[in-house]
Amino acid sequence: MFTKKNLLVFFILSVVFSYFGYRYLLLRDFDIICESTISALDEHKDEDKSIKAHMVSDRISDNLVTPSVRDAFNAIAPADPKTKYELLLIHAKDVGYPSWQCPRLQSFLME
Repeated sequence: MFTKKNLLVFFILSVVFSYFGYRYLLLRDFDIICESTISALDEHKDEDKSIKAHMVSDRISDNLVTPSVRDAFNAIAPADPKTKYELLLIHAKDVGYPSWQCPRLQSFLME
C-alpha cells in the first residue's frame, strides 16, 4: 500500500530520473550528429559536396531524438557552413556538453 511518504519518494525519484534521462538524450544527440556525419560521408565519399551535405543533413535529422537539439540543428541549417559548427559547439555547451567536438564534421564544413 502506498503511503504519502512512499508517493513523495516515488515522485521525487521520477523527476530526478526524468531529468537525467533527458539530459543523457541531449548529450547523446550530439554524439549522433557526429556519428551520422561520419557514416554519411563514408557511404557517399564519391559524391560531390552538395550531395554529401544533403546526405549528412538527412542522416542527422533522421536520427536526432530530442526536440531541443533537432530544433537547433534545423535553425542553423541556413547558416553559412563555416558558422554551423561554431553554433553547434555553442548549443552543445548550453546543454551541458562543453567537451563535444566532431572533427570530421568541422573539416567537412570548412572545405
